[in-house]
Amino acid sequence: MLKKKKKNKKKIVSIRNGDEMPEVKKQKKRKAFKMKQKVFRSSDPLLSVFMWGVHQSVEQLTHCTIPPLLLDTDFKAFSKISIENYNFNSDNMTGKFKFKEYCPLVFRNLRERFGVKEDVFNQALSATEPYYESQGDAVKEKERGDKYFYSKDNQFVVKIFHSEEVEFMHSILNHYYNYAVEKDGLTLLPQYLAMYKITVSGMEYHMIVMKNVFAANVKIHRKYDLKGSTVDREATDKDPTLKDCDFLKDEKKIRVGEDKRSEILEMLDSDVKFLSQLKIMDYSLLLGVHNVAKGLEEREFEDEHSSSDDLLEGRIQTIKIPIPLWIR
Repeated sequence: MLKKKKKNKKKIVSIRNGDEMPEVKKQKKRKAFKMKQKVFRSSDPLLSVFMWGVHQSVEQLTHCTIPPLLLDTDFKAFSKISIENYNFNSDNMTGKFKFKEYCPLVFRNLRERFGVKEDVFNQALSATEPYYESQGDAVKEKERGDKYFYSKDNQFVVKIFHSEEVEFMHSILNHYYNYAVEKDGLTLLPQYLAMYKITVSGMEYHMIVMKNVFAANVKIHRKYDLKGSTVDREATDKDPTLKDCDFLKDEKKIRVGEDKRSEILEMLDSDVKFLSQLKIMDYSLLLGVHNVAKGLEEREFEDEHSSSDDLLEGRIQTIKIPIPLWIR
């Protein structure tokens, strides 16, 4: 019988002590791992850090036990993350940044009070890049240093403001929280959902997140900023937002039905009394009007240029137009 020859195994002998070592096999080249989904991507490093920070903050809060009652220390608390060498997503994010969240448990409870789910909040602000939009007078906004960003689904508004306003928010936050709890979230005041401080490239940015006062799926054709005064209250080329004089010139009335009218007036009366107690005078009523006939024309035009899936999604949405009381 023919016997198969055994292949001689190659051995490598160490020069130092003569010990035999096994043959070193060549390892196959492995392809670099590529992310299936791009996250925290923005052309602006500030927004990339913001998206990253919101995601980290919400994820951390999911592992925290939410107390039934908040303490005074919760209104002074904060969480802070400092990153020195961040290599992930380096094309879009700076390697060194800081992210600070003010009063995380307080705002977590406020989000719940205002009917905002944590996963919806996280998805809207961290999965897709927010976009910038002026609120009217771009010159005044630039002078004040204010900037407004919207989540892609238009559910949330992010305002960049000064550190003095952060101090003001801290001074009224306890009262604001108690009022929101007392009214069970039924108020025309801005619905504050989170407050952050971000440090990027040595620059500090303070941000506050609010719920969009207008319905995300309905286009607002006319906006009125009403103060109840006619002194210097008219729209200009720089500030196209309509005001009290413009509302009077239009000679139109807002009809909402008797029940809704009573509800709105009751909330207005309660909100104004609350602002008076805090000695806040600079506020106005932001009114948005959706033209139904014009909206139908726009919808028909969109339907002609949309897929069947987009049409189905558009039909099942609910139309809601709140009338908010806006604090300057």
